[in-house]
Amino acid sequence: IVDWFKRGAIWRILTAPSGLEERFRDSLFYRLLTWVFNAVPRLLNLIYRKLQPTVDGSLFCRFLRFFGRRTLFFCGVVLLIMLASPYERWNNMYGFLLSVLLLCLLWVDCAFHPEQRIDVAQVGCWPVLFSTITCLSLLWSQAFSLSFKFLFFHITAILLVLVLVTAVRSEEQLLHLLELVAAGLLIAGIFALYQRVSGIEANASFTDLELNANMPGRVYSFFQNPNAYASILVMFTPLMLALTFLAKTWRQRALFAAATAVSGVALIMTYSRGGWLALAFAGVVLMLLLCPKWVPLLIVVGIAAFPFLPSNITNRLLTIFVGGDSSISSRNYIYSSMVRLLKENWLLGVGLGTNALKRGVAYYDVYFASFPFVHAHNMVLEVWGESGIFAAISFVMTMFTTFRKGLRAKRQAGTPLLRAMVAGSVAGLGWIISLWPAVCCSA
Repeated sequence: IVDWFKRGAIWRILTAPSGLEERFRDSLFYRLLTWVFNAVPRLLNLIYRKLQPTVDGSLFCRFLRFFGRRTLFFCGVVLLIMLASPYERWNNMYGFLLSVLLLCLLWVDCAFHPEQRIDVAQVGCWPVLFSTITCLSLLWSQAFSLSFKFLFFHITAILLVLVLVTAVRSEEQLLHLLELVAAGLLIAGIFALYQRVSGIEANASFTDLELNANMPGRVYSFFQNPNAYASILVMFTPLMLALTFLAKTWRQRALFAAATAVSGVALIMTYSRGGWLALAFAGVVLMLLLCPKWVPLLIVVGIAAFPFLPSNITNRLLTIFVGGDSSISSRNYIYSSMVRLLKENWLLGVGLGTNALKRGVAYYDVYFASFPFVHAHNMVLEVWGESGIFAAISFVMTMFTTFRKGLRAKRQAGTPLLRAMVAGSVAGLGWIISLWPAVCCSA
């Protein structure tokens, strides 16, 4: 079946190189962005060459070289901090300042090594377009002050991606970065287990208490709610699992195995139905990429194991199909309000950020439920409502082209470890795409 699928048109669409990426490299926009991001390191390199005889052996120069060459390590530390910091004590401005610091370290490294440069094209045409539209949407926001606060959050994400793509130059560096990510996941997972052991109350805002009477409180670790934590676990757990078997040393395998096991148990205790289904889909994608012959057995074992699951888990899964579940029924009000809002603001949206979207929903009076509107509960609808149709299209294409580039990179990977890294990343990304059809149908 896999061989037959790989001879088909869908597989060619998923793996064929894109001509748009080459045309992007030839564009004036690409040359302008490349000049902007490399202007500072070129200036620093010019200053360094002028003063090189004087400063080359100085302690300050050695200090800059040392930290510049370890930009990727500090990037991993920042990711660890983000994963292991309590939500109530975190401020998005911390992330923004840390991402700017990482960019400065990258500039210093490029200044000492002029053969290196920040290549925006490595990020990809569609991600760059999506980031640009998202930032520009601040200009036409209907709630400028609310959107301005969220702009820093998006800039943080953009800078982190840019630093990661530029700073990773070898398989070994990427593996060390993922060790720090695994450590962050392990810390967050251990705290989630502590929440379960110490006891956590069932929250009516996260669960329909009537339909889930026998279900304990849902853990959320350091994050705001169980669903947010579950989405992070689903994104990283396939990658941790792949590295458990293919990492180079026993110490690395033990770390990735611990992160996988603790994250898997924590995901179960989040009682996130979407998270469970998404992880199942991500697991199938991972098996298809690394060992497709085992996929039928995996599906059979998964189906056969369903009757042996604890009753509170099976009941939680079955509530998806039971009418009257407040979590599911609330989505109908939310999606209906988003459709009504987009009829009036489909082109440009109402403003960047969830707060601007909440204000737009209230201003246009399109939401009729008694419980408060928080966000769109769907990434595509959220992006569309905030920044308009072009942002939504570029976001969907960003997900699709990144997934496609991952499949192509997996085929071109030269070592089993690199194939495992790419396959785990693709599987972690695939869960996002897997949930879109279901959400669109329910809308």
